[in-house]
Amino acid sequence: MELSNIIKSINLNKLMLCNLLCATWFGLSSCTPATQPEESPQHTDNNHTKSQNRGVVSVPVMDSSETENMAYQQSFYVPIYSDIYLSEQNPKILMTAVLSIRNTSQSNALFIKNIDYFNTEGKLVKQVLNQTIKIMPMGTYNFNLQKQDDTGGSGANFLITTGAKKNIQPIIQAVMIGNYGNKAFAFSVDGVELSQP
Repeated sequence: MELSNIIKSINLNKLMLCNLLCATWFGLSSCTPATQPEESPQHTDNNHTKSQNRGVVSVPVMDSSETENMAYQQSFYVPIYSDIYLSEQNPKILMTAVLSIRNTSQSNALFIKNIDYFNTEGKLVKQVLNQTIKIMPMGTYNFNLQKQDDTGGSGANFLITTGAKKNIQPIIQAVMIGNYGNKAFAFSVDGVELSQP
């Protein structure tokens, strides 16, 4: 086969490949995205909506005997930055906050007696729970503080009381998420155990 014919054949194959790739690209881009399956119902309290509570392994305590004789009770302080200072032109950037309470025990339940939300002035502005809840072994309870909720301010905090029949050291953290312009940012803080009075 002559060299000129080989070159023509190569160019023809390239053209066919380009057409195939273009057809595939436009075909995929015109496809309708698959519908995402609905999330299973989450446990919610009367004080907040499903969108705020993403704890899928916490359940309300119906039997008061479950919370009797809890030898270990702890209180935790969790700082929340509901907004942060950026500049004189943009003095306040609102933040979404996610409170996460994790039971580190593989065999014992962790009970959450209260989650109270205080603002910068130290005033109680929200009681997240209206009854004790139980976090199953290795489970997690999440509470979302919406970006539009600016009642807390930059010095907001959660006060959390936990109980257990065995000594459990839960991991309690808060993740703050915000954006400015086309940039997003996030940071986390750890809860601090308070000494018993």
